[in-house]
Amino acid sequence: MAIRRHKADSMAANAYLTRIQAKMSSSDSDTVTRIVPIVFHIIYEGIVENISKTIINSEIATLNLTYNALNSDTSQIRPIYKSTKGIAHYRFVLATKDPDGNCTDGIERIKSSLTYEDSAYYYYEVANPYASVKELSDWPYTRYLNVWVVKDLFSQGLPPGESLAGFSSFPWDAYTDPGDDGIMIGYQFVGYGQTVLTHEIGHWLGLYHTFQPALISSDSVDDGCTPNPIDGDGVYDTPPQAVADFGCPDTTSCLTTGDTMPNGKEYPNMTEDYMDYSDCRHMFTIGQVQRLRFLSGLSRLSVFSAENIAATLSACTTAISPQEAINNSIQVYPDPTVNSFIVNVDAETKGEVSLSVTDMTGKIISPVREMLLETGENQFGFTKSQLNISHPGMYFLTISQNGYQVVKKIVFTD
Repeated sequence: MAIRRHKADSMAANAYLTRIQAKMSSSDSDTVTRIVPIVFHIIYEGIVENISKTIINSEIATLNLTYNALNSDTSQIRPIYKSTKGIAHYRFVLATKDPDGNCTDGIERIKSSLTYEDSAYYYYEVANPYASVKELSDWPYTRYLNVWVVKDLFSQGLPPGESLAGFSSFPWDAYTDPGDDGIMIGYQFVGYGQTVLTHEIGHWLGLYHTFQPALISSDSVDDGCTPNPIDGDGVYDTPPQAVADFGCPDTTSCLTTGDTMPNGKEYPNMTEDYMDYSDCRHMFTIGQVQRLRFLSGLSRLSVFSAENIAATLSACTTAISPQEAINNSIQVYPDPTVNSFIVNVDAETKGEVSLSVTDMTGKIISPVREMLLETGENQFGFTKSQLNISHPGMYFLTISQNGYQVVKKIVFTD
């Protein structure tokens, strides 16, 4: 099981915004789609955390479904909450231009052992250990949504088997710590229809958890059971909720306090909501949409501006050549290795790829081996014995695909 915890909220900094948002009506929330240029910084050292572009593309697709209420699982929203479903009208697009105006695919890959930093103590009690991770690759927060993907987020102090999935800054945090603005997420929580990043972007746009303790009420308590329906997460149509939900429970955690929704009825925990921790998250509410559009409209306007969209998402005049595209789609790891390695091929279409091995003198060690490719990520594992390699040293893999050749080195050690 994975849990999603966040650094302490800037409650005082946000209190006055919560009061303003509480007075908003549905007319305050427009339906103009806001476009968000996004960059993924993949901080890797080993195999699995260096996730493929296919996985990242699937994550982008999920974001664009969930932020526009187009995800098919909205059919699973319980009848009691169907009328509260909101549409945020956001579209997320991988950046095509970097901060210097150079062409990019919106993915930065940096090899670093910092992908393993996992100290809860330093994060919560002393300082943010991930600042050093973000310094490896950090694009201006006024122009991009930065997402850092790492192998390990901290797990110290958490129950056995649980780990942190991700955390995000809030819009108002950028004024005091601009270098920290963005989202950190574990590689295993990206893609495959997961909604961890949907949840974290909710924070980035100004949403609290549905179980947020009271911020401004004189009746403030330590959990999310507040008599005032606008208190806690600052949203009028999410029911009060004492603590985070895990799994998909059907509970009413604030029943004993007499908490009510505006219509006077007690409601069960909204496990359908993306800002809970449950495993059955399908929606934002109308009130959450009003809040996130209002708050992000105050502090993120430079990201959504037409000028920035033109600068960060314009077409590249320097097209990537087919040879460069093939080279970028093939990875060999680990390197160095002792006995085996993997060839990863990210293919846009079905086809074939071949591999042969030569030593440093140019002598062919292993003849051509043909492999079939499926669309998406393909992995082929090899051992020394399979390729007739009997001695440690440096070898060269010639990989051919669609008439183009890529040469990758591999070092075998004792």
